[in-house]
Amino acid sequence: MARRDRAGGIWFTQSSQNNPERGEEATFEAIDNVTPDGALYYLPPADRSETALAVPVVEGLLFANGIALDEDRGYLYVAETMGRRVWRYELDVELGQVSEPTVLYEGIYPDNL
Repeated sequence: MARRDRAGGIWFTQSSQNNPERGEEATFEAIDNVTPDGALYYLPPADRSETALAVPVVEGLLFANGIALDEDRGYLYVAETMGRRVWRYELDVELGQVSEPTVLYEGIYPDNL
């Protein structure tokens, strides 16, 4: 899942690192073995003269699986399914950055937001 912010940047989560050779097998392995290789990425708006590349903003998540933006209040939320948490970050849309996280919810396995 991905979300575009008002400045044109795109925020998205990657549940787990995998590659074309292992595909779904690696994804399910990250669930079974709770691997801290999920991430939150930011893709800045591309200038017409350059190609934008996604950059990791937060790494080491336990199966990041969902994102929500609340730009009016200045927050970004990430569901960390295998960590059994929803993280809340202060969001700086203009810089494409987030603050240190706070745990908004802890308990069940959140799946998507």
